[in-house]
Amino acid sequence: MITEYIYGAAATLLVVVDPIFTSAIFLGLTNQMTAKQKREVALRAVTIGFCVLLASGIGGAKLLTAVLPRLCSSSIWRNSG
Repeated sequence: MITEYIYGAAATLLVVVDPIFTSAIFLGLTNQMTAKQKREVALRAVTIGFCVLLASGIGGAKLLTAVLPRLCSSSIWRNSG
């Protein structure tokens, strides 16, 4: 059971985050740019990705703390155990 979960999570991660394919796309899209422009684009992409990740983490945690007490007190959760 846990091994299936780990394999599924690893497969999902590899599908979503593929650094080799992503670097190939980056090199193709920035082919006509100078080295300085490529650094600026890469830094901007990393900054935006970090901000999205941070906002998702904070927003997801707040959403979870707002919704979880309601889920735990609902009749579905009380009667399922």
